[in-house]
Amino acid sequence: MFPTVKSKIILFLTIDLILILAFFGALFIITPSNYWSPKIDHAHFRLQYVFEGKNEDFSTQTYQQEYLKDVCDGKLSTNPIHFHDEKNQLVHLHWQRITGGEVLKYYGLNKIGGFDDIMGVKLDDLLKFKYTTIPIHGKNLPQPKTNDKFFVYSGDEKGFQKRDLNEFLSQDLETFLKTDSKIRVQFEEAQKENRNSLNLSSVKVNAHSEVSTTANPADSSAPAPTAEELKNINNLLGNVVIFIQQDEPSNDQIQARFNNLEPLSKSVCGG
Repeated sequence: MFPTVKSKIILFLTIDLILILAFFGALFIITPSNYWSPKIDHAHFRLQYVFEGKNEDFSTQTYQQEYLKDVCDGKLSTNPIHFHDEKNQLVHLHWQRITGGEVLKYYGLNKIGGFDDIMGVKLDDLLKFKYTTIPIHGKNLPQPKTNDKFFVYSGDEKGFQKRDLNEFLSQDLETFLKTDSKIRVQFEEAQKENRNSLNLSSVKVNAHSEVSTTANPADSSAPAPTAEELKNINNLLGNVVIFIQQDEPSNDQIQARFNNLEPLSKSVCGG
């Protein structure tokens, strides 16, 4: 018996549905969960990438991106990660739970899998099967040779510790650096209270004499903030130095990198 027109239509629709589900299933597999449905953040960490003795300069135009000068309205940014204002080292994390591996991939060094040219996809509307592809910024980082090794350290001018490369690649930077993002915490609190928006300029930090102030102090006559206050104002998670070379660097070489950290500004709301 030959199939009826109705059964043919049902068959074609079934095949189409299977193909669509397979396509979105593949996109889901290659996309980290924090990209599939991203949530706002505005954290920072300092990154130094020392390739065969040369420190990569993130202040060059190769890495810099344009951005909206006021990001304190709590809206999700287009780019999950960026450098700007011609500053070196300071990585801006605008989406929650970014991993070290995702930062490296965004600048062209893919050690976490998936397609080399895209971070994944952001689902815009599941019912309409709408999504946005999230491209990498570019293939900017110098590429290691086969016999090059990765040596990862976290710390500051007071000292450092050697870290596991796989943990840096796979863990979100809050977990890796053992510091919570204040923006992420307040965003989650706002969600629990059914508040639909979060004004980043209202994020509280501990200022002079334990007085609470905003994250964007504009009064130029106020006393200069301390180093700890600047970390708090900038929602700084920590500092990471990566050496890519054949032999492990000396303690003096490592500490020299942590003694040369990019200064922090007094405002977090510039981007």
